[in-house]
Order: sequence, then C-alpha cells, then structure tokens
Amino acid sequence: MSVRRVLRPVRRRGICRYCRCTENNACRITLRAARRNPALKASITCSWLNDEQTVCTNPQCVRKHKIHERTKKMRRKIRVRHGRQLQARRIA
Repeated sequence: MSVRRVLRPVRRRGICRYCRCTENNACRITLRAARRNPALKASITCSWLNDEQTVCTNPQCVRKHKIHERTKKMRRKIRVRHGRQLQARRIA
C-alpha cells in the first residue's frame, strides 16, 4: 500500500508558497513585449504580493493564489450552510 502525500503551500516569510523564490533568488518575469520579440530580452524580477511575504508577483503564482483563496471561501460557505442545517435539525 502506498501513502499519498498531500503537498500544501508552506507559509514561511520570505519564501513564495508556490514557486519557492526568495529575495536573493527572485523569479525573472518576461515582459509581454519580449515574448513577441525575443531580441528585446526584457524581464524584471518579482516582488512580494502581500505583506506577509509569502506570495510573489509572478503571474503564475498570483493565479494560483487567487484560485486558492476562492476555494477557501467556498469551503467556508459550505461549512456555514451545513452548520446551520445541523443546528436547525437539532432544534426541531
């Protein structure tokens, strides 16, 4: 029997949860103009998206973070709905 390991984003200050970049080893983000014309070689380094310094401004990391936050909100709503239903059943 194999045990599946669930990888969760780790929250450590100064390390991106998704790509694991740091202040000293930042992501290189290629600009749109450079994607169209490779001769430009225009890129910038990422910075921090939040004050906790756990998500960088790399577009892929931002996208993952938004998805993670949305699913977290949906889970909360489901828990609240189920909790209210259970409380209503107990009272009745």
